[in-house]
Amino acid sequence: MPIGDQTQPRKLYIENHCDYTIWSFALPANTFPNSVPLQTDPGQAFVVGWPNKWSGRIWGRSQCTGDGGNLKCVQGNGPDTLAEFTLTAGMNWDWYDLSLVDGFTIPTGILQLSEPFTLSGKYVPGGKLGVDSQCGSPVCAVDLLPNCPASQQRKDAMGNVVACENGDNGAGAIAT
Repeated sequence: MPIGDQTQPRKLYIENHCDYTIWSFALPANTFPNSVPLQTDPGQAFVVGWPNKWSGRIWGRSQCTGDGGNLKCVQGNGPDTLAEFTLTAGMNWDWYDLSLVDGFTIPTGILQLSEPFTLSGKYVPGGKLGVDSQCGSPVCAVDLLPNCPASQQRKDAMGNVVACENGDNGAGAIAT
């Protein structure tokens, strides 16, 4: 479903391949219409118009209640799996990555598309997606929460692990 200004030169496709609802947040907040996080149900997708020269972050959260800018999510404020972008920066190249520097919440991927693409068993996470693709596509498609060390777990009221924080001293890392 198209949202926002579709006349923009770039398109961001947000798809939920999880079996639970995800809310996508952004910084800057005005990345999404009305500066409100996008609710994406399982199997649902959105197309957002993006300008050139955009720089920011997008992250997903689950188990949120409320609406508009008044959402409360079980993870609280982070740690989040981050998708980071800087479009047409330095020498007109795009820069993008996935960051787990603060921690992990949900599996996330960035697929750089230069031609139509259909996910198949032949795709290798991190690999190029088309003949003209110059960059790989970072994907963290595995749920890392089951391997999160007990000292780094953030739990909901029922005791379920909902986030894995990186250690304060940098010595603790998320186990894979």
